Parts: sequence; structure tokens; C-alpha cells
Amino acid sequence: MDTLTAAGDFDDPEYTEAVEDFVKYDAVTRGVFSGLIEDADYFKIREVSVSYNVAPVIRRFLVHFPFRRIDLTVSGSNLFTRTPYSGPDPEVSAPGAISNTDDPTVPVTIAQDFMTLQHPKTVMFSIQFGL
Repeated sequence: MDTLTAAGDFDDPEYTEAVEDFVKYDAVTRGVFSGLIEDADYFKIREVSVSYNVAPVIRRFLVHFPFRRIDLTVSGSNLFTRTPYSGPDPEVSAPGAISNTDDPTVPVTIAQDFMTLQHPKTVMFSIQFGL
């Protein structure tokens, strides 16, 4: 292969073939077949919380109401994720996790989905009283 001297040289078929071979099995990805590498862009609604103080409404009907505040709250986490990623969650990664090899000192490569679970969707309700 000739030395590349200009941007137009990247159209060289020999260069293109070498790049395609490199992408198929890349030492930088530690032998991971690049067909398993995919776009993990995502949009996520991670945390949402809504509170409302109902004490003023109750005070309209009860003159001697003992509470200054009664806050009703509903909150949720990981309610929505939009991604082209085919895995359970584009944020999962196991840096420092142990692989399933016979040698437990062999760490899993960062950014690989290996025995990781997606973040659960949660919805919580709460009531807070203030005197």
C-alpha cells in the first residue's frame, strides 16, 4: 500500500480493504467482534417528581386543622428510555466486574454488557406532614 499523502487517498481500494479487515477484528476492542458494537445514543427520563401542598385546601373545610403543610408527592425514576440500542439499557456497563472465566482476577472490559441489569423503573408516593 502506498503512503497516504492527501485526503483523497482514503478512496484507495487497498486502504478500504485494510480498514474493513481492521474493523472486523480490532485489537483495541480486545478481540471483540465489531459486529457487536452498536450505537448506544439514548434519551432518558431519569427522575421526575411532583409535589402538592393540600393543607390550604383542607383548611377551607376544617377550621381547626392542626397541620401547616401536608405535601403529597409522586416521583418516578427511569420512566422512559428511547434508544436504537438492542441491549436492556445503554447505560449498563461493568467496569471492574469479574468475568465468567476460570480466573476471577480477569476484569470485564469497560463498556461491555456482561451480567449487568438495567436500572429498574420505580414509582414512589409519599406524604409529608408539617406542624
